[in-house]
Amino acid sequence: MNRPLKLSNTDSATAAREAIWSRIIEVMKAGGYYDRVMSAGSELDRVKQYLSILEGTSHETKALHQDTSLLPIFPGLDYRAVYSVNEFSALADAAEALKASYQTILAEADGIDYHAYTEGGLNGGRWDVFPIYHMGERLPPAERVPRTTKIVESLALSSHVYPWSDMIFSSHEPRTHLLPHYSVDSFRIRCHLGLRVPAGCWLRVAGETLTWKEKEVLFFSDSYRHETYNGSSQQRVVLIVDLWHPGLSKVEIDAITAGFRKREIREWFINIRVPEGCPYSPLRSVLFQRFWESDNDTLMQKYWGKVES
Repeated sequence: MNRPLKLSNTDSATAAREAIWSRIIEVMKAGGYYDRVMSAGSELDRVKQYLSILEGTSHETKALHQDTSLLPIFPGLDYRAVYSVNEFSALADAAEALKASYQTILAEADGIDYHAYTEGGLNGGRWDVFPIYHMGERLPPAERVPRTTKIVESLALSSHVYPWSDMIFSSHEPRTHLLPHYSVDSFRIRCHLGLRVPAGCWLRVAGETLTWKEKEVLFFSDSYRHETYNGSSQQRVVLIVDLWHPGLSKVEIDAITAGFRKREIREWFINIRVPEGCPYSPLRSVLFQRFWESDNDTLMQKYWGKVES
């Protein structure tokens, strides 16, 4: 899942982030993606601007308390730290679908074995996860939770095929504190469905403190500074689902998805997202095979390959 990287505004952190952008844009130019987007019509103007930020010819704009650990903020979206359930119809629909399936999802969550997440970011306690989708691919463990997988895949704005999305069960043991951090991008709105929520647990986003409730949904942007805490003596379990920001158009979503699903980009980032020793590391070979297979699908062919002159 998206690793909780330490907060840093140092020149070295900025330089490292920009070096990543340079590597991404290099692959996009070599593979023809850059030219295809830049030669498209006005429907991709915001994606063009995003590529210019990656390229270093335009400046990134951030809101207060907003940042990312890897990718630039996408321009032109209505950003806020926390979103109300009824703020967008697509969010309301997702919330209703998840709440209606609460008992089904809870039953599957209660029947799985979690894996300790050991990549840092904790100030005490234990963070356990059960991955369903990762780096844009359905993982073998999804076979253990088929109904949950199908429910989330069916959500109108589900971003499960986008490599920086997550679909996971997340468990915090008593006294677990996940320190303040940012995620990797700003394309998504993160959804938490409360499954097992004892008193004394909270999520804080950009200084606003929220509390989970069982069978209820919270929406927030993890491009804002956020942290979580389980102050109880019991396990806290939520389902984490990522949705596309409702302000993105279908053609923008397709272009963004194709851009980051490229095999060379995902193979490079797998060492950041799936380092040796993390819960997903035994699945690296599966992911590498899926990257090769998806490189030739219809969406990828549309956006990658040299543009005829």
